[in-house]
Amino acid sequence: MSIRITHTLDDLVSDFHTIARRAPRDMAAVVRRTVRAGERAEVKIAKAKAGPHGENYHKRISSEMTGAREGEWGPDGGGTPVGAGFRHGGGNTDSEASAKVVAPKFYRDAHKLPDKWFWPA
Repeated sequence: MSIRITHTLDDLVSDFHTIARRAPRDMAAVVRRTVRAGERAEVKIAKAKAGPHGENYHKRISSEMTGAREGEWGPDGGGTPVGAGFRHGGGNTDSEASAKVVAPKFYRDAHKLPDKWFWPA
């Protein structure tokens, strides 16, 4: 049995420098994709749940990146919130439901990033 070394510490240092440049961009891309997916999921949920009173509610849903690696989606805040009236019995839960839809994929995508950085395809 023999051991063969194919990389040196200099190679590891080089890899870490490359990771430091790639990581912020890759993390931002995962967040951006998740925010867009969250918006699409919430629009789909809002359309499915809307009655006559909220048939245009889905048009108020938007998304945006609020920082380099953070974003948000949900209804645009102008005016009276839809679904907050006495007949509804509480607040709107479409955003919460959409987050439950996209959270597992966000976790998987974020969890894969270190492997992508250390072992590029």
